[in-house]
Amino acid sequence: MVSIWQSAVRTTRPPRRTLAGLNLALVAFSIGLLAFPASIFAKEEPTVNISVLVYNYAGPAPGILAGAEHQADRILNQAGVRAVWFDCSVKAGKLDEKSICRSGLGNQNIVLRLLSRHTPTRVPDFAFGFAVSPGLASVYYGDAARMAERQNLRSELPTLLGCLMGHEIGHLLLNSYGHSPTGVMQAEWGPMQLQQSLTGLMVFTPAQSRLIREQVQTRMSLPLDRRTSETSSR
Repeated sequence: MVSIWQSAVRTTRPPRRTLAGLNLALVAFSIGLLAFPASIFAKEEPTVNISVLVYNYAGPAPGILAGAEHQADRILNQAGVRAVWFDCSVKAGKLDEKSICRSGLGNQNIVLRLLSRHTPTRVPDFAFGFAVSPGLASVYYGDAARMAERQNLRSELPTLLGCLMGHEIGHLLLNSYGHSPTGVMQAEWGPMQLQQSLTGLMVFTPAQSRLIREQVQTRMSLPLDRRTSETSSR
């Protein structure tokens, strides 16, 4: 589960200087990257694949969804994993007999749901998604779109949405319930985390990348239909 700092979401009408200020911050942040060794952001060539079955219940435009999948795939690629995306939003009766969408979630498939908006439950009101082991990830597209609008980042919605998708898929592939102080698995995203998202730095750490590759390899060795009902990972 990822949440946005309350200070970042309660501004109903951001001033016009918000985007300009963010752009200046991005420039300064990018210059600061020169102080870090290139190995920190080294990309792992994808060595394992995993299928992601997408159920689009929120109805984002095809271009936004395609852009978000591209961004999430980039994040996973840097961890050494290639995601194969399948549109499973069609009605079950219209699915081909051999469609992978008929297999549902499990060890070898991840189901990603795009939901319209968060409904009041035990999940915090400012949460933008959640994950349930072994293979269900959900992202609140409507809430993410409103956040992008409030921050005057509407054009960056595919990138931000892709980072949220990568975060929730990360919970499943890391087989953990926690978060990390850096990277895409940070629990709270404020201005600095939004900058990281827009500059391509919201990725898995090297240690997380190694664990993800190992986890995907383990998943591929398990029966396709083995499922559990473990507590949700947020």
